Amino acid sequence: MSPAKMMSEKAAEQVRKADALRLQRPTWSFDDHWVNLLNQEEVWRDRYDRAHRIEEMEASYCSNVIGFVMSQADGVVETLMMTNSDEPTDWHQSDTPEKWLARRPLLWALARRARQG
Repeated sequence: MSPAKMMSEKAAEQVRKADALRLQRPTWSFDDHWVNLLNQEEVWRDRYDRAHRIEEMEASYCSNVIGFVMSQADGVVETLMMTNSDEPTDWHQSDTPEKWLARRPLLWALARRARQG
């Protein structure tokens, strides 16, 4: 193989690696992510914006996602209240961020799937 061909292949490999790294970076904003996810029960979108159909997710993964969402509760609710979002529209005086999140369709669907095992 000629030196020029080797350099060309090496450069192509570096481009492929850079593209792979670029695909791993989150492509969503924090507020858009939550506004689009909380009021539906079909999919979970991970930090790489990959869609996971809840009905196909492992029960343990659903439990982990619930734990993650609840650990972010204060930030999620605070962010939604600062955006132009309609959320949270059904906030009750006695609510905490965790209570409010637990009533979202996404969390219901994840909890239902986690219980199914």
